[in-house]
Amino acid sequence: MSQSTDKYLRKAQLHIKAGEGVQAEEIYKKILAKFPKNKKAILGYQKLKTPPQVELNNLISLFNNGKLKETVSLGETLTRQFPLAIILHEIIGAANMGLGNADETIASYQRVLQLNHKHTDAYNNLGMVFYDEGKFSKAVDNYQKAVEIEPNFADAHYNLANALKQTGDLGSA
Repeated sequence: MSQSTDKYLRKAQLHIKAGEGVQAEEIYKKILAKFPKNKKAILGYQKLKTPPQVELNNLISLFNNGKLKETVSLGETLTRQFPLAIILHEIIGAANMGLGNADETIASYQRVLQLNHKHTDAYNNLGMVFYDEGKFSKAVDNYQKAVEIEPNFADAHYNLANALKQTGDLGSA
């Protein structure tokens, strides 16, 4: 490994320690683009997906206790350090949904889909937000994606039927 690669790996670690996971992610991506088998970059990149279990438990506890604003605040802090952790974006989305923050909910679930384009719960939850906003065609689109990926997803089928009904497509509903 070259000295410049080591320098970038150290820089990524400094970003992580400063809670700047997005910057570290970019550095790891650049290293891996040139050296796809670089073990240190692979491990560093993987760490961006995994917040400490104690932090995750704390976040879940806040959510389960109805402390939704605190959940969002802590979740956003953790995503700065662990930007690839899907679970964090899911929890933030759910907390924002509970708070009635539609735009923030949509942004959270869209980030989940950027990280995993086959995440059926994210599509279903986006559908629910769009449905609640009266954007029934967008709701239908998201529910359909969930059902296409996971044909046995009963909640998505139920939600899809209700959204189709609202669009006037009673035959499909």
